[in-house]
Amino acid sequence: MKFLSQKNQDRWVINDVYKGRPNTGFFVDLASAEGVHWNNTYLLEKEYGWSGICIEPNPDFFKQLTKNRKCITENSVVSDNYDPVVFRYDNKYNKTKNDTK
Repeated sequence: MKFLSQKNQDRWVINDVYKGRPNTGFFVDLASAEGVHWNNTYLLEKEYGWSGICIEPNPDFFKQLTKNRKCITENSVVSDNYDPVVFRYDNKYNKTKNDTK
């Protein structure tokens, strides 16, 4: 199996935490990007039957994410308050995303 996360987080969860048991978990994936490359939860969903939510504020990545994943997807910024959040994507500072959900 080819693990996909950047620092072996998927390998750690699969081998050490849940020891490969399928259908046993729920994930929350922040900054999911396009949902496959360098992703911590792709294998959990696709190979182990986990359910979860992928959250990605970048609209370009989010469009790809919705095509690549079957889990719940949310195009939002995660913050501890309702103030506008300036976030960086595509290696440039961009618009303010005001998420009032």
